[in-house]
Amino acid sequence: MSHRFLMLFLVSVWIFSGTSSTPAQNGEVVAESQVLGNLQGIREQLAKLKTEIDLKTGMMTRPDPRTVDYKGYQTAFAGYRGKLDDLYRRLSGCYEQISRVYRTNPNSPNYKPMVALYLQVKAEYDGVAATFGTIAPPEKLQNVAVVSADKRLNSRIANTVRSTPTPAPENPKDILASDESRFIGTFDAVEMFLLIKGEKACYVFFGWRDENTDSGGKNAYHLSVLRSEFFPKGSLGSELKPEQHLEQALKLNLFSLDSQGEVLADINQFLNRVKSYSRTN
Repeated sequence: MSHRFLMLFLVSVWIFSGTSSTPAQNGEVVAESQVLGNLQGIREQLAKLKTEIDLKTGMMTRPDPRTVDYKGYQTAFAGYRGKLDDLYRRLSGCYEQISRVYRTNPNSPNYKPMVALYLQVKAEYDGVAATFGTIAPPEKLQNVAVVSADKRLNSRIANTVRSTPTPAPENPKDILASDESRFIGTFDAVEMFLLIKGEKACYVFFGWRDENTDSGGKNAYHLSVLRSEFFPKGSLGSELKPEQHLEQALKLNLFSLDSQGEVLADINQFLNRVKSYSRTN
């Protein structure tokens, strides 16, 4: 294979792979052996990055609020993107150095090995970049929530809790095992969430303060967690707006969850993570 054919092949691969060459940042001329070393170093870092991204792809494609909040997801995503951008710049610099060797010393014994290694590393980079491209950007995961002073929800909760004082039968920790979760909004200081488990869905309410009179005759407030009765996930139909979720929730029976202490803290942490994926409209 002639040097000219090798160079034309290298240029063709670079152009048709959807990238464009970027000149070395400082125009520095490096030794040919160093170019080979730089390419090998890029290859080693790509292998490490590929392992990291492969391990995280499932989580980052559909992040789990039980283990990572929006800020953590955003930071991880930006970190991987930054590493890929840096490796691309370094790979572009190697391309420029190989091009310089072709122009100034095409008979160099290092030329063919540099071209061959570059093409291998470039293919590996494209593979890692393609895997990263399957990960959902953080901004696409945020949903819009609302803040509304709707007295109907407080009234509905108060009437329900007092008429059905028996807690919901399931373990409150079952909330943490939901397959999908979404923050709907805050209605008259009560936070409303949609949870889906299998083919069933329910609404969870957090922040309603149940007023009681303590032994000393003073008013005491107990921070309550409530859930609606379960309903078929399919009944949600197309994407509902927050106000439409509220209208649906007001038609359902509500139950108080027997949660306090560590259980309440775990639920609070879980719901805060879910809420972190929302932006208030």
